[in-house]
Amino acid sequence: MPNLVRNCTALGVVFAVILLTACETIRQTGEESAAVSIAREVALQLPPVPGYEGRLEAVQTVVASHETRKTAFQATLSADAERVDIVMVALNGPRIMEIAWTENGVEETRYAYTPENLSGLNVLADIFLVFWPQAKVSEALPKGVSLEEADNSRKIRYGGTTIIEIRYDVASEGGRQYQELTNLDLGYSLKIYSQSP
Repeated sequence: MPNLVRNCTALGVVFAVILLTACETIRQTGEESAAVSIAREVALQLPPVPGYEGRLEAVQTVVASHETRKTAFQATLSADAERVDIVMVALNGPRIMEIAWTENGVEETRYAYTPENLSGLNVLADIFLVFWPQAKVSEALPKGVSLEEADNSRKIRYGGTTIIEIRYDVASEGGRQYQELTNLDLGYSLKIYSQSP
């Protein structure tokens, strides 16, 4: 009987690994820079390597809103000049997506809980717009699209219209500070609460 229990347990572990593997898929871009749509008529050209100046380590809670829908998730973010790693997790625990950006391109790992329309490239584009230096962002924008930066805010403008607005150090009712990206063209917003790991 003990052998039977051990064998059944071993089989259970094997089946669990097979099921977990089946629920995981990997998508990868090439080594060249990637164009990411940030508005209906505007694409951001992510550079071939991240090029973040210094080092960024953060644990984030992100509240995303689109029309009447609102959802929240947690993310760990690590960035430097050579590599960006992001792990996105649902508030109740399951992993949503892992993203790695290196000189070899962008690799995203998707799980059973990953929304079909969630793109690792779009996640990177939003993070890039919020956290990368002004000069790097300006270089990645196409001709005819400008970045305006003032105290605690950024605006991406196209055709005389603000298409994306970013506000820094916004205070919530509870006193917590966050960054807020509002994509006016695509109709969504992100509130990003960050803390050091």
